[in-house]
This record gives sequence, structure tokens and C-alpha cells, in this order.
Amino acid sequence: MAINETRAADAAQTDKRKVGRASPLKKPLPTDRITVPKQFEIVRAFAAVSGSERRPTTNRQAANLVKITPETLSLANPFLVEIGFLEKCETGIVPSAEALAFKTAVDIQDEHPEYRLAPLVRKAWFFEVIRPKLEFQSVVEAAIVADLAVFVNAEKSDLARIRQLLDYLSITGVVTRENGSLALVRATGVRENHSTNNPPKPRGEHQNHSDLEPGGRPPDAYINQLVLLPGRTEPVSIRFPRDLTEFEFKFLEHAVAGVKLYVAAQKGTTNDK
Repeated sequence: MAINETRAADAAQTDKRKVGRASPLKKPLPTDRITVPKQFEIVRAFAAVSGSERRPTTNRQAANLVKITPETLSLANPFLVEIGFLEKCETGIVPSAEALAFKTAVDIQDEHPEYRLAPLVRKAWFFEVIRPKLEFQSVVEAAIVADLAVFVNAEKSDLARIRQLLDYLSITGVVTRENGSLALVRATGVRENHSTNNPPKPRGEHQNHSDLEPGGRPPDAYINQLVLLPGRTEPVSIRFPRDLTEFEFKFLEHAVAGVKLYVAAQKGTTNDK
């Protein structure tokens, strides 16, 4: 009976969204009846009830943990299943491997447990829609919302739910938000630091010698990237010329190894004191 209730509730909530629309949505969106942080709690609740054995779980079981009704919880399911956080099976709902890792990360008080869900978000339809632009440069949020709305066939009443997609991107560490814009964070933790407000000047426009870097190179000859290292809250800045050769990259690997040895030696000296 409980399994049938779960399926019926999910179907009913999906049908309600279709009523009065000029055309249906191409993809499920997050519900605007539940906050995004609460939606992450729902994922964790399913993982907690299901356990490492990934036992099928009902809406009622998960709802008991997050203190909402099963009917309200069911509003979140279509989107969470669509992006792979949860999976439907014949006898209920099971969490993905990433959802189980997220729950474990919360348990051990990992600083950013939601980052465990990033691989699924990077595969999600809404990231694929905006990825080409973000790989080129940072993009203002309003433009991202517009692109997603057009793709999914959204109406004005859906825009709040579209904006929740940006929350999913930022909470899982796939993008960073700054001054109303989104910037891509590579899977390795590298943030693309291209600015839309200060585009690089064409090489012929550097008339003022104060604009040039040491060696006479213009600023746009360099790439500035921020790398978020595990366990750190502040990113490390890395700056390198755009025209580095493969040989020079190999040389840098040896240089970094040398820095590592130097730091280790300095720590040893400090400990001796």
C-alpha cells in the first residue's frame, strides 16, 4: 500500500503542473514549494533510510525524517529522479551512490558535503545547456535564467523554479556566484576567471606602456585561474602565459615538485626549533 501511495502522489503532483499550461515543460524543474536546502535534506533522508544496502524507500519514510508530509515531499521527486540524485525502482525509491556519499560526508562533518553530488549535476540537462557559454566566460545570472527558460519551454510562473537550478549549480560547487554572474568551476576545482565586465583589449590597443606586464607582454597574454584545494576555504591563485608549450608544462611539474620539497624542509626546520 505504501508503495502505491508513493507512486500515486508523484503522478498527482506531476499532473497538477500540466493544468492550465500552454505547453508542457520539456524537463522536470525543482519544486517551488520546498526550499533548495530542504530538497538536499530530502536526498539525505532517502539515503539514511535506504542505507548502504540501498533498500527501496517510500515517501512516508523519508518524510518522517525531514518533518514534512509525504505529499509535500513527493513534489521534489520528479526533479531529483531526473538528475539522478534518486532512482525509482519497482518497490520504491533508492538513493544514488553519490547521494549515499553525500549523506556520509554530512555525517563526518565534511566542509562541503554537497560537492559529492557535483558529478551528477555536471551530467544534468540544465548544466549541458549553459556549459558552452560558461566554458568561454562568466555569464550574468539573468542570461542563464533566460537560456534555461527557453530550452525547457518555461512560462513566467516557472522562473522561480528555473532560478533554483542556479542554486543547485552553486551549492554543489559546479559554479561560483559573484556580482550577479556565474563562473564555471572545473571538475578539478579550477574556477574559470574570465570577466565579462573587463574584456581583454586587442593586442594592438595596448598603447600605454603601464598596461604591459614585465617583459612587454599585455595582460591578456596570461590566464588567471583560482584552484580550490581540498580542505581549504580560500582558493589558490595560479597565473600562467596562454602560449605555454608542452615542454614548459613538463618543466613546471618539476618546479612544483621542487617547491614541495622546499616547504617540507622548512617545516622540518621549524619543528626542530
